[in-house]
Amino acid sequence: MLSGPEFEPDLPPARGADPAFALAAAATFFLLLAAAEAASRGAARSGFWYRRFDFSGTVSSVPELQDRIRWAGRQSRPAFLLGDSVLGASALLEHGTPGARRAALASQLREQAGRRGRHVESLAADGMLLPDLEGVARLLHPAAPPRTLLLLNVRMFAAEFENPAKALSREFLAGALPSQAVPLRPGIERTLPDRAFEHSSLLRSTAMLKCLWYFPTRRDFFRRAVEGLLGADGDADLQEAALRLKVAGYYTGHWKTSSASFVVLDRLLQELAGTNRAVVVLTPQNPDFVESPETLRANRSVLASFVRSRVAGGIDYRDWSDRYPTGRFLDHCHLTAAGNREYAGELARLIEE
Repeated sequence: MLSGPEFEPDLPPARGADPAFALAAAATFFLLLAAAEAASRGAARSGFWYRRFDFSGTVSSVPELQDRIRWAGRQSRPAFLLGDSVLGASALLEHGTPGARRAALASQLREQAGRRGRHVESLAADGMLLPDLEGVARLLHPAAPPRTLLLLNVRMFAAEFENPAKALSREFLAGALPSQAVPLRPGIERTLPDRAFEHSSLLRSTAMLKCLWYFPTRRDFFRRAVEGLLGADGDADLQEAALRLKVAGYYTGHWKTSSASFVVLDRLLQELAGTNRAVVVLTPQNPDFVESPETLRANRSVLASFVRSRVAGGIDYRDWSDRYPTGRFLDHCHLTAAGNREYAGELARLIEE
């Protein structure tokens, strides 16, 4: 077989060694990135994401919340929802409810209020506590929305959340709070992502859309996927017993107006008093989970007196904690699809009063 230099094929130079090719590839990448960023900014301004997807129960960053607030504030007769998982679809998904997202309280309220010509935007998310809600309310305050509906849950006043380390479920909201409210953990791990989200709409949109898929968390998504293939794992009675043990303290502890929860609630009410009109509702609780009705009754009285004494006007308070029977609940505080429809109808009428 012939060989030697005179028989070597005439191959083109390796692309990796071609500076022009590398420059063109880099330029193409950055042009595509800039185009994606521009498209993402346009989608946020026009409400493309919010009109086509239901983000109820998810928040991913302060800039993303600000985008949503600005867009919703331009809609017809806007009203904003503040609360926790009661407004979202996580419990419905957990119990295998068909069409869980559409059956969620926030979605039902948005649909029913929409028939009255009002746009309802949920800024609630799973696990939110009073400091989280204060942070969101401070973001709302400059917009001075015509209506704000705050759903308080009994769990928000639990003794376990008096610990400052557990008082905030979304650390990115700490920057919206007074400096003394929550101890921060400064460092590059927190500040760099915050700055990136602030300046890049593409990053905000990516995080927001990821929440639709991995809802409410990545772990929950994979657990549901496995259960869909292999069936539910574990004994239902044992799981209910574990839930009852977990939430028992919510209904047996005594609330004190000197506690950290009420200090935060005081600031939160002052923020809401600065809006045109706010409605505060103590959300329904499953009577079957209330181990000490007397204690809960006393706590409800403490809360009602506190709210009404702190705000001279502009806030309407309703205690609906005993509004529905056990058959309307999935667990201790999350309603069934039928319960959400009924609750949404009553809240829609309340917003209009």
